[in-house]
Amino acid sequence: MSLPPVIIEDTVRRALLEDFGHGHDHTSESLIPEAHQGKLSVTAREPGRIAGIDVAGTAFRLMDSSLSIHPHMQDGDTLTPGQPIL
Repeated sequence: MSLPPVIIEDTVRRALLEDFGHGHDHTSESLIPEAHQGKLSVTAREPGRIAGIDVAGTAFRLMDSSLSIHPHMQDGDTLTPGQPIL
């Protein structure tokens, strides 16, 4: 069962506000040039079951709406070590 997007976004937004306070990650801002672009891959380290794909995607999108996110799995899928998740 998936939660409605409005509930996910509100919960993630509150968690990010708690972590970032005023919206600044001073360490990243001082070390990474503003125009720098990167690529992220999230992979499984251990066997398990995936949960929270929608939550992770929402967190990344709230931090940067220009991100392109491509989930390789869905909640409930079985994980094997080294398997790509996002």
